Amino acid sequence: MSYTCKPITPLFGALIEDLSLLSLRNLLSSPNASSAALVSSLRSDLAQHRLLLFRHPDNAVALGGDGCGQVEISKAVGESGQLESTFHKHAKSPHPDIFRVSNDEDEGCTNVGRSGWHIDGTFQPQPFSAQTMYFPEVNKGGWTQFVPLKELFDSQTAERQALWRGKEREALGLVPRSEGPCLVPDRRRMPVQTVRPMASTKTVGHVA
Repeated sequence: MSYTCKPITPLFGALIEDLSLLSLRNLLSSPNASSAALVSSLRSDLAQHRLLLFRHPDNAVALGGDGCGQVEISKAVGESGQLESTFHKHAKSPHPDIFRVSNDEDEGCTNVGRSGWHIDGTFQPQPFSAQTMYFPEVNKGGWTQFVPLKELFDSQTAERQALWRGKEREALGLVPRSEGPCLVPDRRRMPVQTVRPMASTKTVGHVA
């Protein structure tokens, strides 16, 4: 089973329109050399492009319903085969490992990710290597923007990089908070002994 990656921007992101996640899910149900090769290819493309956007008519069937499809694909593509399910479970979450978000509190958790720009999973001692998101319905306006962190960080002056590293320590509560803008941390705090530098080459294998 092959597919085509179409770059979304010169820096990062790729669009995949000719791969059915329903077919992928069916292939994963009976692991073999073909499924292993496909998963390896997806991992490689994810590492290269860092953001993969899947658009196919079958994807709603693969990822909707009880949520098992999204969980199965996440486990397969994640390097460790594990999930990090750390958020509050809404009553309408289709699966215990799926965090359901909505603008309607009766449909999902509200006001998610609105505290500022952030990096998902940085509250974890070992942040997950990949995250899957399924958007069955998208609200107009209030766009979510994805930014490649490495290029963003590398494009800053040495002084600003040092400032951001310092602000990271403030956000984690390691040093007193100073005046001025700072990185917005997740609502949870990680233990002091697990703090990592903002710029790092280490990768780990968790999926959320």
